[in-house]
This record gives sequence, C-alpha cells and structure tokens, in this order.
Amino acid sequence: MVHSLGGGTGSGLGPYILSMLEDEFPSCYRFAASVFPQAEGDDVVTSPYNSIFSLSKLTEHADCVLPFDNTALTSIIQRQIELAKKDSSLPQPPANAKRFALENGLVASFLSNLTSSMRFDGLLNVDINEITTNMVPFPRLHYLMSSMAPLHFPAKSTAASRKDSNKVDGMFSACLAPSNQMIASVDPRKGSSLAVSFLVRGNIPISDVNANLNRLRQSLNMVQWNPDGFKIGLCENAPLGRVNSLSMLVNSSAIHQCFDGMLGRFNQLWRAKAHAWHYTDNMGTDGVQELHDIVAELSEDYKQIEAMPFDFPSRREAVPL
Repeated sequence: MVHSLGGGTGSGLGPYILSMLEDEFPSCYRFAASVFPQAEGDDVVTSPYNSIFSLSKLTEHADCVLPFDNTALTSIIQRQIELAKKDSSLPQPPANAKRFALENGLVASFLSNLTSSMRFDGLLNVDINEITTNMVPFPRLHYLMSSMAPLHFPAKSTAASRKDSNKVDGMFSACLAPSNQMIASVDPRKGSSLAVSFLVRGNIPISDVNANLNRLRQSLNMVQWNPDGFKIGLCENAPLGRVNSLSMLVNSSAIHQCFDGMLGRFNQLWRAKAHAWHYTDNMGTDGVQELHDIVAELSEDYKQIEAMPFDFPSRREAVPL
C-alpha cells in the first residue's frame, strides 16, 4: 500500500485498509510505502496529529513499512535538476515534468527495484516476502530506511546510459551517503543496524557485491547478535534507461530520530490542545494519549537497540523475542 501520513485520507484510510487486510488475509505480509510529511513548511495544520495516529496503526497492522520523507524527495530532485543544468552530458529531466511527478517517480523507481525479482530472472532473486523474514527480527521494529543509486534521471538512449553508468564501488558508497537517503536528516551510519539488504539490478558480478559488502560492513554498525545480517538480491535486468542500479534497505535504530521529531511536533499542538477537538470528540483524550504512547514506545525500543545492540530487552509483550 502507498499512502501519505500528513493528510486526513492517507493517514486514516490507509491504516484502516491495512487492518482490514490483516483480518481478511492474516497469513499475507502487509507492506506499506509511507510518505512522511515535511518537518517544516507542511501545509496541513493537523499533520502532527495525523502522522502520529497513522504511525501507531502502522506499528500494529503492517509487517513492513518503507518511509519516504517529503523533505528528502524534494532535496534529491532539486539536486539532480541542478546537476543536469550544470552538465548537459548528464541525462536531463523529462520536458515539462512537474516537480511533484518527479518525486513520485523516485518512489516508484525504488518500489520497482524492490519488486524486480517478481518480473525478471536473477542469480539471487529475492522474493518480496523474504524482505520481512530477513529484515525484521522483532515484529514492531519493521521500519526500513531506504536509499538508491544512481539518482540521476534515466537516460533516453542506451549509449547515454552506458556513458553515465556508476561504478559499483561508487554506487555502494552513495547508498550510505546522507544525501541519498529517502529520509532527511537521518544517517544510518550513526545508528545500529539490525539487518541490511542490497538489491542489485544489472550485470554486476557477485564478487564485486561481496567485496563492497565487506568494505562497508564496519560503517553499518551491525548489532553484535546479528553481525552477518545481510541480504543480497541480484536481478539481471537493469532499470529502463540505466546500465545498473543499487537499492539499499536498512533496519536501523537511527530511525528513532524521525519518530522523535514527529512526536515533538505532536506535543507542541497537544500541550495547547490546538485543533484537538477534531479528534477528542470521537476518540476522547485517553484515546489520543494511547496512540501517542504507542509511537513513543516504538522510539524507545529503537533507542534500546542503539544503546545495547548485543542484548535487546524484551520488557514489553508487544516486541517478544
């Protein structure tokens, strides 16, 4: 499911659909690609409420959540447009393309890479269900940070795509760079990684993948009880307009920084009870507080991973070992 957290429809209807799917198809994994609102300049005044309420339901009803930050998407597209203007040899954005469409295309490209093994052959195909199996060691901690390289616009010809193809080492390094993260201001290298997945598309030898995995292993700060928590997928077919592509998923404790920011914006409104009547009339004050506490506990669980990566305490039944 693809939805946003800031608006009323995406934040309310989206998790409701997930809960219905859970009831009707309990054995199927439920994935959500969730667009998080901007930290500043959000045009929905009740976005802090909507985001926390939606996040609490995603924690309960989704098996895997892929967060995309509006701030990060805007920054990536702006940077690629500026680079294309400075260097005419780089692939250019589509004529008359709107910024909103380019940002949506970035999310669509990542999801296409994630599901490529369902459509094409590969040496190490990764079934989408394996993402949850390998990347989520604790049920509630199912928020996966994502990045992708290269990020420049797809080339219109095969010759152009070969000219601008990234070297393998460069792609792996770029996926760890803060500028390539799909969540702004969160660096996976500054947290503890529970699990990491590299999804490669194109003709890239497995030896090159393994060499880069060993090169970056220390930067990813794997938890001590899962030092080899890596999943590799190899798909022979490159994305349209590219020679190769790399997508990275990280279940990192650093994601708590994003949750803390959302909780802070929620608390600013809630302390003043600003716009609260839209929700308390139906949920009551206790209902609002309960949903807030679910997200606060989620953030604390990730912080515990960061503080004690080798000994995760099972202090809540919601996150059993």
